[in-house]
Amino acid sequence: MSVMEPAMSTARITELETYREYVKKVAEAEDANEVIFNRTLEHTAIVVEFIFSKARSSIEILTGTLRPDVYATPGVKQQALNYLKNNAS
Repeated sequence: MSVMEPAMSTARITELETYREYVKKVAEAEDANEVIFNRTLEHTAIVVEFIFSKARSSIEILTGTLRPDVYATPGVKQQALNYLKNNAS
């Protein structure tokens, strides 16, 4: 955490954990056809983590920019590396 970055509140951490569990439940459902809303950059990073963790052959990302505060988070980077290791040809 940088000097300028405020500490995350317990309520915010709990909200993100709840959101992560929700996304996991939807991602692991056999017949998932539910829309997942992401209202914050943290939500977006959680969704992207699950996209990388569940993808089996390809990933297509349509975005205006690959924002570092989403795509360079530790969780997203780790899942992207796992995806590449498991799908390298």
